[in-house]
Amino acid sequence: MSLQPTLAAIATALVFPHRFYRERRPDPGDAGPVVLGVGLVSAVAVSVVLPLGAVVVSLQHPSADALGLLADLDPGIYALGLLAPVAVVANWLLVGFLLHVAVTLGGGEGEYTDTLAVVGWTTPATLLAMGVTAVGFLLALWGNPLQMSYDAKLAAVAPGVGLAATVGGLLSLLWQGYCWPPGLRRVHSVDGGASGRATALTLAIGAIGLLLTL
Repeated sequence: MSLQPTLAAIATALVFPHRFYRERRPDPGDAGPVVLGVGLVSAVAVSVVLPLGAVVVSLQHPSADALGLLADLDPGIYALGLLAPVAVVANWLLVGFLLHVAVTLGGGEGEYTDTLAVVGWTTPATLLAMGVTAVGFLLALWGNPLQMSYDAKLAAVAPGVGLAATVGGLLSLLWQGYCWPPGLRRVHSVDGGASGRATALTLAIGAIGLLLTL
């Protein structure tokens, strides 16, 4: 898929899902690259946010050097960037499974891959969660004036970052839930009631899962 038409299609799927699914039937072969693209963007975002955090700490404490803070950081922290694409794909498969079970129980036809296609096109909405988490991370660092190692600072702000991640996750989940029903109606031949109930059930399970991480 070329980039510009794909970005336009993603925007339509996220903002005008009824029009998107009226004009096309989603295909897993198209949705898969969208998910992988989101995974790549997530990995880059993690790699960018950590240096930004070091800059925030260095601004608080002139004696701290941003490059030095990054050099002293536990190497395992950098692995988060590598795990981001794995987390995005795993989330796609899990949410797709829950949504598929819910719509099938409601009398929906179609395959698991059809549901994955619908969820795949809404996966870019999860970047909202990453954005909220990143802002929460930087604000938490700025709100912690204690001078300590970057590792210790990350541990100290972890609760605040976790709260931001949960809020961002809930917002992203609601955004995806707004987009799922017309897609489910298109690929599973269900009415608005069945697609709405399947979406509501999946949102409830997802919200509970996110709240349990607090």
